[in-house]
Amino acid sequence: MDRQLEMDSLEMRLQVLENRIYGEKRSKSAKPIKCAESLAKIQAGLINTGNKRERVKILHKKIEDLLKYLDPQFTDHITLPDAMKLEFILAEEAFLFSHAALLEQIQQHAAAAGQQLHPRCS
Repeated sequence: MDRQLEMDSLEMRLQVLENRIYGEKRSKSAKPIKCAESLAKIQAGLINTGNKRERVKILHKKIEDLLKYLDPQFTDHITLPDAMKLEFILAEEAFLFSHAALLEQIQQHAAAAGQQLHPRCS
């Protein structure tokens, strides 16, 4: 009989512990709750969230880069200084003069023929 009381007491203590761990869900449904499966689902969810966070961080970095490249001040910064532009123009000076002479000849021939040139050519 002592053994029976000990077993009943142990079973009641075990029931109290299960209620603390599983809550009232255990007593309402007949199915046992499997902790390992629940923990595995939670861990998978946390891993997915962590992976998404890394992807979001990468996207934010790319957006910041795009905004930097679209900023007019950045394009001004990367463009050539005026001195370099002047050097390019002076390097092509002979080419520009020859084309200007050809354009003047075209305008003279058009004027002699009585044709009107496009406004950009005038």
